Amino acid sequence: MERFGNPLGRRDVVGYHHGAMQRFRLRQPSVWVLGIVMMGCAPTGQATPATAPEPVTPSADQVNLTPETALPDGPETGQPTTPSTAPASEAEADRREPAPASAAGQVPQEPELPASRASPSTCSYAMYNWSVTKKRAVNRRTEEHDYATVAGDERDPNDDACSLCEQDQVEIDPAEFGVAVKPFKVCWAYADKVREALAKIADSGEFDIVSITGYRPGRTRGRVEQGLRMELSNHSYGTAIDINARYNGLYRRCSVAATDESSIQNCTLGVGGAWRPRSRPRVTVTPGGVVVTTFTEDVGWKWGGAIEGRTKDFMHFSLTGY
Repeated sequence: MERFGNPLGRRDVVGYHHGAMQRFRLRQPSVWVLGIVMMGCAPTGQATPATAPEPVTPSADQVNLTPETALPDGPETGQPTTPSTAPASEAEADRREPAPASAAGQVPQEPELPASRASPSTCSYAMYNWSVTKKRAVNRRTEEHDYATVAGDERDPNDDACSLCEQDQVEIDPAEFGVAVKPFKVCWAYADKVREALAKIADSGEFDIVSITGYRPGRTRGRVEQGLRMELSNHSYGTAIDINARYNGLYRRCSVAATDESSIQNCTLGVGGAWRPRSRPRVTVTPGGVVVTTFTEDVGWKWGGAIEGRTKDFMHFSLTGY
C-alpha cells in the first residue's frame, strides 16, 4: 500500500491558524482593536479566516481500480496423450471431496479482493463430462446465455464472484514476469494476486516454473451417473492452478501424513510426474518452499499437497485445496 503525506494542504493549515486568531479576537476584542489603532493600519498579507477545513478529495492513484475482464477466446480443445502432460481435468477426476471447513488444521483465510466490477452481458463456456469407464473427456458442448441468468453450480460455491463464464476470467501471460510458459486464465477476483504471486516466485530465483494450468471448465469429480462425473472442479471457476504437473503428481491411497519423499512411496501415483523434492528441488513444490508460502499467504489459496484425506495433489493450489 502506498503511503500518503499530510492530506491537508498549506491553505488548510492557514485556515486553522486564522481560526485560532479569530477565537483570540472573540476572547480579547479590546486588546486586538487597540493594537490595530496603534499600528495605524490593518494587518496585511493574511487570508480571510476560514471557518472549517476544506474536504480532502482522493487523487486517482488512491482509488482501487478493478481488473479488466478478458474476452473469451474459445473453448479449449485437444487432449494430451502422455501422463506427464495429462490435463487438469483428469487430475481433478481423482480428487476427493473437500473436508468440512471446521476440520482440524484448516483455518479459513479471507484474502483482499478487488472491490467489484461491471457485470458482463453474456455468459459463455465450454463444458464436458469425464467418463470413468473410457478415462477421457466426453459429451463436449458449449453453453451460452444471458449473464443475469447465471445460477446454481454455474457460480463457485466458495466465492460467487467467480463462475463458469469465460467473461469472468482474466488471462495472465507469464512472459510479463520473465517466465516462458503458455498464458492461462483465472477468475477476475484473483487475477492480480495470482499474477503478483507468480512474479514473486520467479523473482526469488529459488524455483523454476515450467507449466501452469488454470481455468478449465469440466464435470470431472463427485457423483457418477451413467458412467459420467457430474460435479465441477475448482479449475472450472478459475479458482485453481496446477504448477509443474510433470514433477508434482497427484497421489492416491496415501496416509494423511504422506508429505515427504519417503512416505509418498506408499501412495499410488495417479496423474502427473513423480514427486521427488530431493533430486529435483528447483521444479518440485514442497512444504515451506517459496511456492507454497507465497500462494497460501499472499493469495490465500490452499495447497493440494497438504489436504486431509488419502489424496495428495502436489501440483495443485485452489480456494479449498481440492
